[in-house]
Amino acid sequence: MKESLDDWLSKINCNAKIIFDNEFYFLSIDEIKSIYSSLNYWHGPSNPSTWLCESVVSKVKYKYKTILTRDKAMELSASILNMRVEKLEEALDWNANYMAWHDGRSVEDCHVWLKQE
Repeated sequence: MKESLDDWLSKINCNAKIIFDNEFYFLSIDEIKSIYSSLNYWHGPSNPSTWLCESVVSKVKYKYKTILTRDKAMELSASILNMRVEKLEEALDWNANYMAWHDGRSVEDCHVWLKQE
């Protein structure tokens, strides 16, 4: 059964923001709500699905790729998901490896944002 939006949002840090070059960067509540779906679920508090991790990183990347460094974007994404950056990186790597195996493609083609990009 799909988690209600309110329950889903209760696990998100909707007030997450970072400072970079003396500016605040964040996702609006509407941007966060836009990734709510049955695929972007939670295993529990501070334990998002790999799909949810990818969706948040994709949203931050799309919005700020020309402004934030990858490290800062990961910091913001991890803060939104109430998790450590290292755990977020592990989730992204796991999902890319799984999708590469599943689809017969390369890990690089399946990764939402490789460290060397």
